[in-house]
Order: sequence, then C-alpha cells, then structure tokens
Amino acid sequence: MNNYNGVIIEESLENTDVLKKVKILSTKVEEITDAHKTPWIAIWTLHTVEIPENEAQNLAEEISRSEEYNKAKHYGISLGIPKFQLDFAPGDKIWDLKSEKN
Repeated sequence: MNNYNGVIIEESLENTDVLKKVKILSTKVEEITDAHKTPWIAIWTLHTVEIPENEAQNLAEEISRSEEYNKAKHYGISLGIPKFQLDFAPGDKIWDLKSEKN
C-alpha cells in the first residue's frame, strides 16, 4: 500500500475537520501579499499531509465538500481567468452560469 503526500490550504476549507483525519507532516504559514490577490484573508496555512492509499478517495471527496470552490470560481471568473484554469471541481453547478466568461 502506498501513501500519498499533498498540501491542504487550511483557509480554503469551510470545515477543517478533515485535518483531524490526515497525518500532518509539516505546516508553513505565509503572509498574504497583493500578488496573491486574496485580500479577504491575511495568511495561508499550508499543511503538507500524508494520506494512506486506501483512504485517499474518501478523503478527497470530503475535502471537495469542505473547500470553498464556489467562492474561488466566482472570484476567478470575475477576474477573467479562463474556465479551463478554474475546473478544479468540474461537476459543480457554477458551470451552469449564464453570465460566465470564457
């Protein structure tokens, strides 16, 4: 059985309970600058995590329900970011928007 490593940005989660279900290998806190274009938060908390292969699918689904995809997509669309760069949750209803750019 393999383990997967990845990074979860804590501020992208509406519900942080999923962080209790993963092994956090390290945590890095970055201050937000104008270049990040996320003025609604002051910091990003980046957790490098390890997830066992047999838990990966369930945790991925839980994370997808915990992340603020709609807010991020609407903001990206308002900036004119191409749709293909915002499809990190392609089954989301946001793609039915009539006012969508791109």
